[in-house]
Amino acid sequence: MQLLRLDGPYQEAVTEDEAKLYLRIEHHLDDNILRTMIAAARTMVEQYTGQTLIEQKWRMTIGANDRSFNKGGTLQVGIPMSPFQKLDGRPKVIKPNKILEIANYKLSRDAGFGTVEVITCLGSKDELQLEFTVGYGPTAESVPASFKQAILMLLAEMYENRSGGSNSKAVPVIINGSVKNLLDAHRVRRLL
Repeated sequence: MQLLRLDGPYQEAVTEDEAKLYLRIEHHLDDNILRTMIAAARTMVEQYTGQTLIEQKWRMTIGANDRSFNKGGTLQVGIPMSPFQKLDGRPKVIKPNKILEIANYKLSRDAGFGTVEVITCLGSKDELQLEFTVGYGPTAESVPASFKQAILMLLAEMYENRSGGSNSKAVPVIINGSVKNLLDAHRVRRLL
């Protein structure tokens, strides 16, 4: 299985103004590094929880030998990211010399995840391709408050411990303590 992000996020889960207010920054000297740290903190939260905070479009490609393929011709594929919003277009079978859209498929949703079931015959070199959108929404306002607070707390630690030069030692930022407590309730554990 291969995953490729096609689009987004266009905004961050925490705005630059929210971050500056939380960190009590009143100047613009650190704006570039602050934007980078906001993106890094969001990514840490997404990786820890298994959830996508800001709307993103992805493509998933699965080969015929993938373990979800049932030899009877039914392929059931769980979208490995949440919260699932929608399937973007029909599933496709990618053959060595052509692309076929699958008209007959079933989409189901459960606990923020999507599952697509198709009946198809994949040749040994064929692939199934799905494009989908995940995330709470397109803007920072759509992100739940506990995720935003966790990002701000990580951001404070990153900003406080940023490296000042070649002789200083940067302190790695990890998710623990209060941040962990905020996020543990949102961690996704999915058995496939």
